[in-house]
Amino acid sequence: MPRYLWLATILFLARGSLLLAAEQEKANITVEAVDNLSGENSYQDMETTICDAAKTLEQSVMETTPASQEVKAALDQERRQTSGIFKTQLLPLQGHRILSEQKRDISLTRWKSTQDIAGLRDVSVWDTPDFNIYLFEVDSELLDSTEAIRSFLRSIVLFSAPPLNIEHVYFSVLKNAKITGIVGLGPISYENAPSAGLVGYELYAVAYRTETKTYLCIRAGKHLVLDTDQRPSAPSKNASTRSDRIKTTETSDLLHELASNEIGSKEEEAIIHELVSRKLTDEEFNELGVSYSNNPCQSLSQ
Repeated sequence: MPRYLWLATILFLARGSLLLAAEQEKANITVEAVDNLSGENSYQDMETTICDAAKTLEQSVMETTPASQEVKAALDQERRQTSGIFKTQLLPLQGHRILSEQKRDISLTRWKSTQDIAGLRDVSVWDTPDFNIYLFEVDSELLDSTEAIRSFLRSIVLFSAPPLNIEHVYFSVLKNAKITGIVGLGPISYENAPSAGLVGYELYAVAYRTETKTYLCIRAGKHLVLDTDQRPSAPSKNASTRSDRIKTTETSDLLHELASNEIGSKEEEAIIHELVSRKLTDEEFNELGVSYSNNPCQSLSQ
């Protein structure tokens, strides 16, 4: 083969791989507009913590003097967690403040993002002993469009990379997102996630408005970036993760599970995502359609 044809082939294949990766990443983010968020788990807890973080951030005067060794240790932990969740890095530090709440120290820091992201104004971190809240201040118009939200999440979330290997973002935003308070919420799934509700391992995306500012936040448990062998395993069949189990299950068995109506909405949604990624026969595709119509995935807003 002539050299120029060989190079053209390599470039074509590389471009195809990049486009495929981009499409796969786009498919990893589900954003839907809903009438209410009343069915979301941990809604009230989220409301309280995000409100505290946003209110304190807007009312606080940040220190710009060099941080103490204790604060530097907390900042190093923030950077470490950030590198496992986000594409953007927190550097340099623009200000910090240590607060005390119910005999627990909470640090509030403001950073400059190293990445130019459309709609992003500022990045701050509310750092507690159990979790961090990353407050991405964004243009207020960003929450008016599900595609703009999807694009923003795609710009900041680090998919399919260790240590978390984030798999999917499920996000619901209110159709009337002009009110104050939480206007959007949804879980972020990752590989080997422990059972739901385990403190220190939760990962959520949250949209929040105050009277003057708009935030798209990530609430992340403090233990998320521990080494894999330190993280509790997710309880599942054959000690494998939900994702691994579904990927290695025969198509006929997955279709049977859907038809059984005995699985939860998250499991059902994961099975459907896997099935539509496979090359189904006409008969299997028709069976999937029947199963779905009889037992449709519950939306996050229910």
